[in-house]
Amino acid sequence: FQAAEKRIALNCNVEPSVPQCLRGDPTRLRQIIINLVANALKFTTSGSIEVAVRVESVTAQRVLLSFHVTDSGPGIPPDKLETIFDAFSQADSSITRRFGGTGLGLTICRDLVELMGGRIRVESQPGRGSVFSFTAMFTMPSGEKRETEPARAEPPVCTPLRVLIAEDNVVNQKILMRILQTSGHSVVVAEDGLQAVARFSESPFDVVLMDVQMPRMDGLQATRQIRATAGREVPIIGVTAGATPAELAACFEAGMNSCITKPVDISRLQELLARV
Repeated sequence: FQAAEKRIALNCNVEPSVPQCLRGDPTRLRQIIINLVANALKFTTSGSIEVAVRVESVTAQRVLLSFHVTDSGPGIPPDKLETIFDAFSQADSSITRRFGGTGLGLTICRDLVELMGGRIRVESQPGRGSVFSFTAMFTMPSGEKRETEPARAEPPVCTPLRVLIAEDNVVNQKILMRILQTSGHSVVVAEDGLQAVARFSESPFDVVLMDVQMPRMDGLQATRQIRATAGREVPIIGVTAGATPAELAACFEAGMNSCITKPVDISRLQELLARV
């Protein structure tokens, strides 16, 4: 949609040698690609963006794929390439002022890629665009295992809900919106804790998805304010990148009913919403 608005060609090229069926983590893979494409769209004002998928190596049980997101944006200076994946690092302060953002999405990509057993890198020259590439390991499906595996459980049936999403990351907003709207829920988005408290006071919601770390007011403070005015009638589900006992305890102490970690597990989220 953004590519069409900016009149930028968005192309996908999957090599014929890539197997049609592999086992991996589709949620993490989807979030990595969405983050990289969103990053390319943000900095590309004309030209094209291409997503390419290639086979790097194959064994009897495993397949290593490489993914490449190529853009025709402004490029990255050589002295900034080594720190581009660091949190809150961006190539040029003037670019930050022009396009916005902190580069946190690239840090998330790096962490997710490493969780998938791969590595991420960037090749770029100022004025000639950038290529963000990463590898990810997948396993070959086994016919024998498929026959003995239990049937996949159907997702729980959930009554359509009015959901408030409090999330400052645009990519994460879109992922959650797509998951929820596909399941028939209506969604309102708040970009930080202050907006979440305001939106909650303006109209009724059946459930709140509350990111813990947000600017201006974090999810813990926002939850406390909502609980102070509305009691515990509306469930609040915390969404956090951390899952340590201390972090989870802080969420529950603030008044959240449950927590899920990023990247969001769709089946787990559907299970929680079905209980509302």
